[in-house]
Amino acid sequence: MIKIYIRLMVMTVALGFVVSSCTKTETAPNQPVVATGTATLDKTTAVPGEVVIITTSASLENKPSWEVTLGGQKVVLGRLNDKQAVFLVPALPSGTASLDLSPLGVKEATNMTIGSYAAIKDPAPVYTAFQGKLDAAVTQLEQLTRAALYPIPAQNLAVFKNMQQSLPAAYAAATNAQKLEAAYFMRQLDFIPVDFTNLAERSTLVLNDPSDQFMKIGLQFVKENTKAVVGVSLLAAGGVLSSPVLAIAGGAIAIYHLNQSHKIVDTLINNIGVAFRIDGYSNRSINGTTGGLQLRNGVPKDIRIEATYRTMQPSDAQGGPFLQEMMVGVSELKQARTLMQTALNQMRTGLLGSDVTLAPFSDVKTQAATTTYFLPASGLLIGNVSVAGIALSAVSQPGEVVTLTASSTTITAVTPFTFTATYINAPLGVNVRKTFDAEFSSACDDPAQFALLTGGSSKIWRHVATDGQVVSTYCGRYDTKTFTNARIMTNTYWGGDQVNCTAVNNSIEVQLCGNRLGWVGQNGVVGFPYRIITLTANEFTFEAPSDGGLHIFTYRP
Repeated sequence: MIKIYIRLMVMTVALGFVVSSCTKTETAPNQPVVATGTATLDKTTAVPGEVVIITTSASLENKPSWEVTLGGQKVVLGRLNDKQAVFLVPALPSGTASLDLSPLGVKEATNMTIGSYAAIKDPAPVYTAFQGKLDAAVTQLEQLTRAALYPIPAQNLAVFKNMQQSLPAAYAAATNAQKLEAAYFMRQLDFIPVDFTNLAERSTLVLNDPSDQFMKIGLQFVKENTKAVVGVSLLAAGGVLSSPVLAIAGGAIAIYHLNQSHKIVDTLINNIGVAFRIDGYSNRSINGTTGGLQLRNGVPKDIRIEATYRTMQPSDAQGGPFLQEMMVGVSELKQARTLMQTALNQMRTGLLGSDVTLAPFSDVKTQAATTTYFLPASGLLIGNVSVAGIALSAVSQPGEVVTLTASSTTITAVTPFTFTATYINAPLGVNVRKTFDAEFSSACDDPAQFALLTGGSSKIWRHVATDGQVVSTYCGRYDTKTFTNARIMTNTYWGGDQVNCTAVNNSIEVQLCGNRLGWVGQNGVVGFPYRIITLTANEFTFEAPSDGGLHIFTYRP
């Protein structure tokens, strides 16, 4: 699909170049060419005024144009690149027409169909309609010069307005035949605006992948750049848009797309959307603390993987296929601007105003800009666990959260291990990996872990281990903790508003199992319905749902 868009882009540039030539220029006579190659057309059916792209099997001569015949009528081809040329379909009767491409080295003539079309008897209404489209395009580009993010240069708008203001005089001076030819061309032209509202930098929404956003901008760039390149190529080939009115109309459409491409390429090369290094993880989870990565047997833990992303850089010319196409597109756009400027300089005398100088395009920066984003969970691969007895599963949640669950049927002791996280984006040529350290422990905590003596009777956790007593199906052993002379701070959230209360409780006794908590004797609670958030010598925090809200309880000495 990207290659198709690039072809379209090239076609637009070719059209733009035809515009630059207000008068037909002479070309050197075609040298004899040995016809051995083949050619294909991007469309086999077309109507007068349409642009057709020819792709040849062999490389083309390095010249701006060729003269061939279509249905016995002479047609000028404009060179797009080493293997592509474009031409404008002339007014021919509907039906099959033979296209003789022998000057390009193509051995056999190619047949194409001139489709059914409404013949234009009076070109004036078509011209008036095109003027209305052109006026609307000027208004749109005026808005883009005032854009807060990457505005188009004011001097480019001035050149576009010069084309708009010069068209009436060129049309008035044209012969009837030239007006009719221009009408068929103008009927096919549309100034289609790009929706720039969704091409901004990456949104803060969790579900947006920075690379997806970058590639979205790239695809739009390819589409628009193709139109610009094709338009310019038509202008560059002296005979394709031979009359001044054709040249100005074609030049206007080419400059229009060049301007939109100018804004898109600025957005593209400044978008930080290529991951190149995994940095670490952020344990902002609903299960576990924000400390080291500790995984208990069978207890899920949510994490997010952090990575450094960058903008495009010169080495991307040898990078992934998508990045290579973007680099080619940027290069083609710069070349198209140079050709368009040459055409404008040549047609300067046919324009009413003096504004003919286009601003140069931005280039990919030598030093890429970087920032840190969370990787999309759906693009992560978790594996390569270093300890054979530990199984590690990873479930991608919507957005950036990955739920890890470590389990083992044989390991009961605290066991350090490692695993890898890999992110691959083949179109961008991205394949990054990092090894993470983790610690595995059994679901039921070793009672010794919670003998958190901190000095002073009011700061002592006391525990009683009760082995073998089944409290719930969650765990076969639990620990009872008593927090003496505790002060409870209850943080209750209702609709986002926090309500703080304090109370004194002389002795609070809880039961703990894994990362779950049960409150001894409270309303006959059995098992461990509450989730522990923090557990230290100085405090423990847990949460519990309540009446549609969420209570966060913190106990401190």
